[in-house]
Amino acid sequence: MKILYLIDPVSNAVDNSFQREVVMRLARSTSLFAETFVLDTEQTGRKAAAAIMQKQEFDLYFTYNRTGTDIKVANAKGEELNLMSTIQRPHACWLTEHPLCWYENYFTSQKNRHYILPRTSHATFLSGMGLTGEVSEQLFAADPHPLQKSHKDRKYDICIAAQWRGPAAANEFWTRADESARVFFENVLVAQQADPNKDTYIAYLAVAQAMGVDISDRLRHAQYMRGLYWHARKSERISLVQDIVSSGLDVAVIGGDAWKSVLADSPAVTYFPECSHSDIVDIYADSRAIVNLNAANGACERAFDCAAVGAMLITEYSPAMEQLFANHDAAVFYHAAYKQESIQLIVDLIKSGNSELVGANALERLTAHHTWAHRTDFMSDEVFTRVATTG
Repeated sequence: MKILYLIDPVSNAVDNSFQREVVMRLARSTSLFAETFVLDTEQTGRKAAAAIMQKQEFDLYFTYNRTGTDIKVANAKGEELNLMSTIQRPHACWLTEHPLCWYENYFTSQKNRHYILPRTSHATFLSGMGLTGEVSEQLFAADPHPLQKSHKDRKYDICIAAQWRGPAAANEFWTRADESARVFFENVLVAQQADPNKDTYIAYLAVAQAMGVDISDRLRHAQYMRGLYWHARKSERISLVQDIVSSGLDVAVIGGDAWKSVLADSPAVTYFPECSHSDIVDIYADSRAIVNLNAANGACERAFDCAAVGAMLITEYSPAMEQLFANHDAAVFYHAAYKQESIQLIVDLIKSGNSELVGANALERLTAHHTWAHRTDFMSDEVFTRVATTG
């Protein structure tokens, strides 16, 4: 089997470096049982990369998130097409976010696709919104960090890596709508918070059915869902970071000075600019605890990076995070409805030194089930086997 791994840089350092790490790790590990090729548009340019891909010389094309789906090519008539719509061979895409984030990209390039999703509930979105293909559920991974400092020797109590995406109010498009539309969107926000996975699509669908709203115009409603999704994510992100900073602990915030606009001035807070994924992990290794943001919608790479350095995981609740860590005393859950109790528990664990035990439990879980070697086995057994049998 010949596999092409595509790297196509996006707009920020963290996503670019993480994309490269994921692709290169998988390319190296899967080279043990397949011919692997890595195509980086930063080196070849998008036009040359597209020409290579359109030769159809590979058995499988592998991408990360929306990679490749926003590259445009022209057909014989000069019409602009989504590159992936011209690829006849199987395409596997591994998503870290809810697929509604790139719905248009995938909707306009329907082919022989295998989606790897962070949670199975996202498959409901795919089927309901007309996206076809095979589906697997899998989270990302991490390998144990070579430097495992004792917690007493670490510099920061808590580290938060969070891109500043602006205020939640910037996504409140419904405030400009008529009253009935505004009520609909506000009800979706309420329903989203009530869903265990805080899934925007599940909430949107339920409210639409209850209110008799026609959502057959998928492209238009996907835009509305995305606005609601980012509004919720921003609100949750800002609230949690504010609560952590208010704890009085020594906190490292990776994401730039823009965070100062919503955080109280405190000498206990150290701000870092956006940086590469490897630099983030090095800062994690000097932190006793790490915050995993937006866990409910599948964001989980921080959780595994936290476990890899033996830090205590602080995460929002989700069924997936509970199954992965809580049942093994390997995480502390932050509940917005009980924020004072949650913050006090975090403070007590860190100051008592018991954060090290929680971190050790997380590292044990990671080593046993969630390294990149485990994900290579998944790729071989779940994805490549299906491609080989279905073509």
